[in-house]
Amino acid sequence: MPNFTDASRACARGGVPQTRLAVGFTLLELLLCITVVAILVAIATPSLGAVTRAARSTKCLSSLRSLGQGTQMYRDAHGGTLPFADRRYTVPWGWTAPLDALGDYLDVPLPRVEGGKVITSQPFLCPMDHEVGPIHGLSYAYVPAALMQYLPRRTAAAQATIIMEFAPKSVLFWDLDRWHADRRDRVALGEQVGRNMVRLDLSVGPSSRSPGQAR
Repeated sequence: MPNFTDASRACARGGVPQTRLAVGFTLLELLLCITVVAILVAIATPSLGAVTRAARSTKCLSSLRSLGQGTQMYRDAHGGTLPFADRRYTVPWGWTAPLDALGDYLDVPLPRVEGGKVITSQPFLCPMDHEVGPIHGLSYAYVPAALMQYLPRRTAAAQATIIMEFAPKSVLFWDLDRWHADRRDRVALGEQVGRNMVRLDLSVGPSSRSPGQAR
């Protein structure tokens, strides 16, 4: 039992009763724990970031594969010819090629404008793109359009198809920007690195060279 007599005497002398406190950690031990946790977080953060980027890149490649497969189904129904487009896709301005031609072969609604706002989703958006796709409706460039714009309009699709078939690894769609490049590497690496792509032969993967080069 507590000794109230001793406590009363201490108070009478103007002192404070001495009690024994059970302390779980000393200040030094607490600081040590905080330091260890901070080190572990610093070690884990880059790894978690890398895992997140890898997951987003995989989702991007899946979207590109869907666009490539839709393009191949269009070609199968049109004598092997690629869909026509001679400029960058921008749905708010009504520049909707080649996706308008692929609508029957993609099991999702095409990007559109409703109430002044662009409505778009997978497979038209790269998960790493928060700037271009949400505004224009598409995160990817249709690379044959860069060739078709210099060819006669009536025969541009057929001629571009013939040219690109000489290199089956020619790029069909790829990221409009280097969204998959680490920020620290964007200056050191080439302009083409950090983009995912789907090629004419429907293979998908990251880019390390220009669109016209085979890998």
